[in-house]
Amino acid sequence: MKQKLLIALPVLGALVVYGAGQAATRDTLTAAKSAALQAAQGQKIGGTVNVMAVWGGEEKDKFLATLKPFEEATGIKVEYEGTRDINAVLATRLSGGNPPEIAGIPSLSLLEDWSAKGQLVDLDTIVGSATLKSNYSSGWLNLGAYKDKTFGVFFTAALKGLIWYNTKTYTGPKAPATWTELSAWTRAVAAKGTTPWCVGVESGAASGWAGTDWVENILLRQSGAKKYDEWYNGKLAWTSSEVKRAFQTFGSVVTDPKMVFGGPTTVLTTNFGDAATPMFATKPGCFLHHQATFISSFFEKNTPGIKAGTDYSFFGFPDISAQYKGSVEAAGDMFGMFKDTPQSRALIKYLVSSEAQAMRAKLGGVLAANKTVPQSAYPDIVSQGAAKILANAKTVRFDASDLMPGKMNDAFWKAILEYIQNPRNLDAILTKLDSVRKESY
Repeated sequence: MKQKLLIALPVLGALVVYGAGQAATRDTLTAAKSAALQAAQGQKIGGTVNVMAVWGGEEKDKFLATLKPFEEATGIKVEYEGTRDINAVLATRLSGGNPPEIAGIPSLSLLEDWSAKGQLVDLDTIVGSATLKSNYSSGWLNLGAYKDKTFGVFFTAALKGLIWYNTKTYTGPKAPATWTELSAWTRAVAAKGTTPWCVGVESGAASGWAGTDWVENILLRQSGAKKYDEWYNGKLAWTSSEVKRAFQTFGSVVTDPKMVFGGPTTVLTTNFGDAATPMFATKPGCFLHHQATFISSFFEKNTPGIKAGTDYSFFGFPDISAQYKGSVEAAGDMFGMFKDTPQSRALIKYLVSSEAQAMRAKLGGVLAANKTVPQSAYPDIVSQGAAKILANAKTVRFDASDLMPGKMNDAFWKAILEYIQNPRNLDAILTKLDSVRKESY
């Protein structure tokens, strides 16, 4: 399975994101209802289906809005449970023999584990392998496969490593060629007394994950895809010069009170979804924010009235080493089925459909993983930049921490928090991570 995960995902180059906060159109709703009824084989099934995922707040609201046509067309009531600690909650529910019918799969290592134990349903038998192949690229399907069977399907996708800015206050390079160029501008701003960056890594039980994205993007661009692959496969020591250097580059931003809004303590205590809010203040507290495509929804929720293109935009994470130019990181949200019922069958078929994913994309903040979602579903001109970055990428890699064993991933999250709080302890932190590596692979 791990070797399969090295497959790049160039199909995403054809996708863009619809502007956050947009309402679904009548045509979109009609199409979604039709797809839902088809998923239920034309019948008003009724009953309930329990779904568990990590989304809360506006993300949850948009997901539930996407499910509304399904409920109306099929008569099935979706009972949604949202938790940021989905790893632990699912493990407890599984051990108690009471898992939800459908749930978000928090990591690919857990997908392998649950598939091997027979706890996940083979979706080739539910959706149909031909349908899955017509809806998804081989890259996405391979990520959800175990022993040539499909146990996980992606509902949404995201482009990571984007640098967001307030178009009305940011005066730096709009498309810096290198990290060195961007760093020179941020140092100049810091010297004048304004912190250039806003960062937040708080996320409840999952606190720290936002910082792992920084380290992953830096390591990929600094040391290349080969080292990146060795790293998440457990073959590159955390104490290696490559990993240490990536942490130090990350630390040059988040551990320096002159570089990051509020200093390291604010980074640790600010929720990832709220971190960029000072960027839109009348007197901005920062000018730059690093996050994936989904974050635009949080911008517009936390600062009502701002619009993509008019008030905010982004550029891709700059290249660091010239020999690894054009590398990008992608991620996504994947669902698996733990209980096979008429209701869960209908819902999983609906979730993989072009119509359902087009509706979710139209509500903003995500990419559709289904390759048949039409371009017309993504009219936002700013977010089309995400598609352009992917289309021009020479190398695409999936989120490294999501590819690591669960124990390693959890340790990585915690290490981010420890490092921000005590950067001088980096060597000890990396040594501890390497001990986990030796136990986990």
